[in-house]
Amino acid sequence: MRFFLISLCIVCNVFAGDDISISQPEDEYFKNNEIIDERVLSYPKMLDLQYAFTHPNFKYIQPNFEYAKIDVENVVPSFDTFFSNAAFANKNNQLMVFGGVSIRDGGFERFTDSNGKYKYNLMYGGIVYSQKSSFFKVPARLNLEFTFFDGKKNGMAERSDGTWHSRDYSVYNQLAAGISQDLILGWKYFYYAPGLGIYMKAKNKTDDRISSRLHFGVRNAIGTNIGAFNAEFFFRHFSNGSMTEQNSGQNFAGIALGFKF
Repeated sequence: MRFFLISLCIVCNVFAGDDISISQPEDEYFKNNEIIDERVLSYPKMLDLQYAFTHPNFKYIQPNFEYAKIDVENVVPSFDTFFSNAAFANKNNQLMVFGGVSIRDGGFERFTDSNGKYKYNLMYGGIVYSQKSSFFKVPARLNLEFTFFDGKKNGMAERSDGTWHSRDYSVYNQLAAGISQDLILGWKYFYYAPGLGIYMKAKNKTDDRISSRLHFGVRNAIGTNIGAFNAEFFFRHFSNGSMTEQNSGQNFAGIALGFKF
């Protein structure tokens, strides 16, 4: 009954045109009905319905929490920040050059010459143009790659018994081109970029590692961006997916340098 009488009085006052409003408390957190402090605030009396309905100057209650938020950006990165496209920052294009050395049996394919200097049997390098993209809403990059393999004609290889013999690594010399897609999982200035690609050799020349023109590649890279520049350390594996009997594959590790525009 009490609630009905209070409600009836409120309706009568509203239709009577009286300018009735709840008195604003003198509080440092409120100004023009907006919360100016970024902490989540509460004012118990404004949220207490019993207090509101029994207040003599009650007209309406409308607490404004539009600007209330908890600022935890400096404590825990948000989902959008953690999965931002850290390889591009605010740019959309990337151009990189890269170079690497062949890895075989757990180490680099190299030998020591008569002067005690290391000689690498098989090198790998190229240039890649990339565009910012996404893969099922995950930040990514789409790559157009031009690569080359360069082997020494008078290289040296170690046998399983520990002895060395001369070997012609120039049989692996080749140009290739292809497209690939990398995911970019990063935070601020650092990222991890796993990717897959498909490539075609320029010459129809078979070898004992990849004996087909069509082959595939897997990439794993750890990178950083500093201003307009990028630097990455990568590991790459190439094979033809066992489409032919001879398919032991090629492995390379190296670095890539580039810039964004």
